[in-house]
Amino acid sequence: MALAPGARLGPYAITAPLGAGGMGEVYRARDTRLDRNVALKILKDSVAADTDRLRVTTWTFTAAGDATGRHRHEYDYVVVPVTGGRFQVTAADGSVREMDQVAGSPYLGTAGTDHDVVSEADDEAVFVEIELKG
Repeated sequence: MALAPGARLGPYAITAPLGAGGMGEVYRARDTRLDRNVALKILKDSVAADTDRLRVTTWTFTAAGDATGRHRHEYDYVVVPVTGGRFQVTAADGSVREMDQVAGSPYLGTAGTDHDVVSEADDEAVFVEIELKG
């Protein structure tokens, strides 16, 4: 996912790419809430399984500010937090909500959900996403 300067992910405005590697891409960005420059890491997802019935993806956030990047769910899905963590979720319409995930407490999402997820956790946060096809 290449982001152009000016693109926004939640409160972060992309100003320049910094690099890419095995875990994802890193951008210089401006945190518009705190009015400061930050490095924003966009994680690569890790697809553990992809069959005709489901897709299992593991997301690992290593620090606050790590983000999934904007994505749209084509199917209904279940998220199972492996660790706890606080996240900011920005919907395609710009609405923002804070979400506290509790390890082992799954929640459901619906097909068509279009959002960015940014970690606010100071420690590593991991969740497994299971999309249910058809």
